[in-house]
Amino acid sequence: MQEMTLKHTRELDIFYNEHRKKCTNCGQGFTEGDCAHLGYLTGRQYAVLCDKCSHLLEETVVRYHWQELEYEEPLPDDMLWRYMDLSKFISMISRKDLYFAAANTFEDIFEGAKGIMDKKEDWDSFYLDFFKKAILTAPGQDISKLTDEQIKADSKQLLNQINKSGEKDRENTYISCWHLNSYESEAMWKLYSKDVTNAIAIQTTAGHLYEAWIL
Repeated sequence: MQEMTLKHTRELDIFYNEHRKKCTNCGQGFTEGDCAHLGYLTGRQYAVLCDKCSHLLEETVVRYHWQELEYEEPLPDDMLWRYMDLSKFISMISRKDLYFAAANTFEDIFEGAKGIMDKKEDWDSFYLDFFKKAILTAPGQDISKLTDEQIKADSKQLLNQINKSGEKDRENTYISCWHLNSYESEAMWKLYSKDVTNAIAIQTTAGHLYEAWIL
């Protein structure tokens, strides 16, 4: 099997996001658990291929364990609204920039968090059990020198590192909020505008916003 080069580019990642549902060559749709091979064909053409077609890649950048997205993607023609104060709109026009706020700056402490809170104990238990087994079966590990207390402590330390990594992800996740609806909403006016009489609503489509972002 060809080694992965892991030489990602922005353009290649965009290609994968836009063509991730089926094999570029044979058109076979990917299902949960399939391996998706992302890379380049001869002539540096982008491709995401199934197992049967993966031999066509001249360079394999990465292999993904394919999974369904955990959210529903908007259609290109879906109407999007963004409500804001007039001052923010003027700033956006003058700077020609769209502001993205870090997830950890939102009032909602779960903004940008992953997973379902009710399942946290189950996942913590799963990870602790996984770490205990990993510690006991690590290459060169002399289990006779390990105490139960040490194994538990090391497992908890690894779990804490995962939790801290999740918190760090919120610092590095940036958000721009848009409302998907075919008509404007009075509730959105009040929620996202300090003064409705001095506010504005921008209207676009999911397709236009995406194209503006990737260009």
